Amino acid sequence: MSDLIDLYNAIEKLKQATSFDSLIREAVAQVRTTLGFDRAGLLLYDAEKKQQVCTWGTDPSGQEQDEHGFRFPLASHLIMSPNDAKIKVDFNTALYDKNHPVGQGWLIQAAIFDGDDCLGWFFIDNLLQQKPLSDSQLDLVKVYSSVVGQLIVRMHAQTALVESEERLDLAIKGSNVGLWDWKIDKNHTYYSSFFKNLLGFQGKELPQGFEFIQNRVHEEDKEEFELCLQQHLQSNSNILDIECRIKTNRGDYRWFHLAGQATRNAANVAKRIVGSISDITEKKEAQRMIWQHANFDSLTGLPNRRFLYDKLRKLISYSPEHNSQVALMYLDLDMFKEVNDKLGHSEGDNLLKIVAARLKKVVRNEDVVARLGGDEFTVVMCGLKNMTDIARVANQIVEKLAQPIQLSSETVQIGVSIGIAFCPGDANDIESLFVCADQAMYRAKDKGRNQFQMYAAI
Repeated sequence: MSDLIDLYNAIEKLKQATSFDSLIREAVAQVRTTLGFDRAGLLLYDAEKKQQVCTWGTDPSGQEQDEHGFRFPLASHLIMSPNDAKIKVDFNTALYDKNHPVGQGWLIQAAIFDGDDCLGWFFIDNLLQQKPLSDSQLDLVKVYSSVVGQLIVRMHAQTALVESEERLDLAIKGSNVGLWDWKIDKNHTYYSSFFKNLLGFQGKELPQGFEFIQNRVHEEDKEEFELCLQQHLQSNSNILDIECRIKTNRGDYRWFHLAGQATRNAANVAKRIVGSISDITEKKEAQRMIWQHANFDSLTGLPNRRFLYDKLRKLISYSPEHNSQVALMYLDLDMFKEVNDKLGHSEGDNLLKIVAARLKKVVRNEDVVARLGGDEFTVVMCGLKNMTDIARVANQIVEKLAQPIQLSSETVQIGVSIGIAFCPGDANDIESLFVCADQAMYRAKDKGRNQFQMYAAI
């Protein structure tokens, strides 16, 4: 009974090993001391690498010796590829003749198995005592070898898991991605340290519940955020994929990309979502700059031809449903070439900027003022009740641009000729609308400039 108790205590101590090296050292020491043998050793074999990976032993005094200082009598007869040779070593099988001590039970070779795979061997002897191993000792060795095999497998798995987690941690740090885990039924959330860093909460505990994130989403993004979240929870989307602005601990809003995937129960109810978060503010700013460059005039900051055409397409498709007209004003500055030739391109550019600012002050916020290029501008208006409204705005533009303009070198005075066309009415598509407005503008120039003309009147 005491042997079993000693073995149980030894195994419990062995389970506390924190590293593969300490596990092997403790196992070899316990075989010698707890089970009462003269010497003990352990050899492990890596089947994939087809090589010995560990040989360790203790001499009768308990002194540890590695493979360079410790040799068992069977060392020269070891089978180095047990799995390939399909050999299972029996505890009571003697590899020598009856005259060898192993045949007398003084030395045994105990295989350590993981299932059908041989991990290695214990070597145990009583050569100094010349005392045969009893059946009870052999039984204890069998039990102990089985436990050690399980612990070795577990330690390998733990080591592999730690290495995998370390690789994942390094990959996450290298990619600047934070992790989050939302257990939906308990509303319990986990946020990685880098997640906290991204939002400016370094070293702080964050409130439980996914509301912490939801409540910090920008007002303009909340509707889309909730829609995407609910669609994923209801299994209408395979992946949760959201780009939104979230308020940081510093008080500013930054753009973040949240991605995740739900795990579901047998009823297809989402129980948990594990995901990532990354700061995409710089990416969004780069996209904004590209879009700005593609859609706005770099000199005046006004929308360019591309933006104008996109806007007109939407307005023209929208107007029939709401029984409204789209008005296009085509503006060409009078006397601009003379000012540009006399004062130079720099002053000409300043003049165009002032014209753009004056046009924006005349029209409504919902109207679109655009620069087509050179000294040509357009104003797009919709929702006007009658011709009188558009005529009033056109007159205001003529009057505003006729006022003197102070440049850096001198004060100049210009005018503007405006052609106005409607869709529907004068045209039914963008190209025809521009043709009509252009013809009306040239009619205004022909009639003396600094005025507007409706296409319907020419």
